[in-house]
Amino acid sequence: MVRAVDVVFEKLPPELDEIPEKDTVVDATLTIQAFVMNAFRCLDNLAWIWVCEKAVLNAESKELEPLRVGLGPKSKEVRASFSKEFLAYFGKRQGWIDEHLKGFRDSLAHRIPLYIPPFIVTPETVDRYNELEKASGDAIQKRDFELYDKLQAEQRVLGIWRPWMTHSVTDKSPRAVFHAQLLQDYVTIDEFAREMLAEMERQKI
Repeated sequence: MVRAVDVVFEKLPPELDEIPEKDTVVDATLTIQAFVMNAFRCLDNLAWIWVCEKAVLNAESKELEPLRVGLGPKSKEVRASFSKEFLAYFGKRQGWIDEHLKGFRDSLAHRIPLYIPPFIVTPETVDRYNELEKASGDAIQKRDFELYDKLQAEQRVLGIWRPWMTHSVTDKSPRAVFHAQLLQDYVTIDEFAREMLAEMERQKI
C-alpha cells in the first residue's frame, strides 16, 4: 500500500496542473485499483488474525466457515468476541467502511472499475467541446486526418485536469480527490491495526 501511494504521487503529483498523458493516468488508475483492493483485504486479514489468535468458534464449537470471518455485521460470531471498547471504536469507522471503502471495492470488483477521468469540461465550455466532438467525427468519416488532429487539439485545450477518482461521472457514483483519500485510507487501516493490537492486549491474547 505504501508503494502504491508512492507510485500515484510520482505519476500524478498533487501540484500537477496540465492534463497528463493517457498512459500515465492509466498507470495511476491501475495502482489505485490495487490499493483499494488491498485496503479492503487488510480488514479481512485483521479479522482472520483475530479469529485464529482468539480461537473464535461457531455455536457448535467448530471452526468458522471462511465466509463467516470478517469484521462486518454479518460476521456475528466475530463481532460477539470483541470488547465493548473495540466495538465502540469500530462503530465510529463503520461509515468509512460502508460508504467509502466497501462502496469503491464492491463496484471495482463487481460493477464499474474506478478510474481517473482524463479531464473535465466546465459548463461554460461544454457546448463548444461538443461541437468539436461532432466536427472531429465528421473529419474522421471524410478521412481528413489533418483536420481531425487540429480539432482534437482545440478540444483538448478546453479540458481541465482534476485529480479525482470515481466509478462513473454520470451514475451519481462517489468521487474523491485521490491524493488525500489514499493517505487517509492508509492512516485509517494503520489505525485499525493498532486498535486490534490494543484489543488483543485488552483480552490478554
